[in-house]
Amino acid sequence: MRQFCALAISTLAVVGMSGCALAPGGNGVSEDKFVYVSSNQSPKTVSIMDTRNRQVVWTSEVPVGEQLVIKFFEGEDPKAYFPDTMKYGFTKAGGYSVAYTSEISVPGAESRRVDWSIRPMPEFPAGEKAAVAPAPAAVTSSKKAATKKPDMVDLPETEAPKTNPEPVREVK
Repeated sequence: MRQFCALAISTLAVVGMSGCALAPGGNGVSEDKFVYVSSNQSPKTVSIMDTRNRQVVWTSEVPVGEQLVIKFFEGEDPKAYFPDTMKYGFTKAGGYSVAYTSEISVPGAESRRVDWSIRPMPEFPAGEKAAVAPAPAAVTSSKKAATKKPDMVDLPETEAPKTNPEPVREVK
């Protein structure tokens, strides 16, 4: 029975982790994998910066309706200027798997930074146009109503507060 429980728990753990593998931001464990989802209200641009000289090494505008998945792999030669490899690929937003279709050499973990920004919005997928709502009908009013002045109300003049000539007595 113990073995069955251990097998069931480990199976659930594997299934649970794989179901969230491409959640925005990554799956919450340190495996150097990041996911950036681009929507029409949040179109993303992702860049890799070399922090030693503040130069952008790579950048990509994630198409609306897709997500970019990047994963870093440690290189074998730590003395190389760009020792690590970044593999990346695109998939439909909300997808659970990705084929890393491209790769590039990048600075080591201590010398790189992943930056992302949101492009001007709204942005629509290629080939789609924004639905334009018709303009509201103009409100018509008579010329007389438009030129009528509001009624004036006479307010009473206020008097200065009266001072009490009696001295204030302390209560014991």
